[in-house]
Amino acid sequence: MIGRADQPHSYTDVGDVARLLVAAADDERSHGRTWIVPTNAPRTQEQVLTEMLRTAGRPAVRVRSLPIGLLRGIGAVSPFMREVAQLGYQWSAPYVVDDTATRAHFGFGPTPWDEVCRRTVDGLTV
Repeated sequence: MIGRADQPHSYTDVGDVARLLVAAADDERSHGRTWIVPTNAPRTQEQVLTEMLRTAGRPAVRVRSLPIGLLRGIGAVSPFMREVAQLGYQWSAPYVVDDTATRAHFGFGPTPWDEVCRRTVDGLTV
């Protein structure tokens, strides 16, 4: 895992992103501001991996982390890893969003987490 696997992180389903884009485009009252996509409760990287494996019928595995400093070093020769290291702040401390205003305005929440896991394991995105 990247950074600290024990920090809470908000994960947003791509289908929920699309649903909000359609709803916001269709609602003139929503124009001109930023909306946080409805997102399930934060989870650690370790929790996400364990839940995805459970959904796939696989046992949990030991989780190890790559420190951001190491990724920066690899980034000296790998442009992709350089970009990943630049996003290290998302994986080094809690990275949690608050979608309260979006849920209140549009009247819907995120896709249930178990469905997100199932579709992800099945290779589906929407």
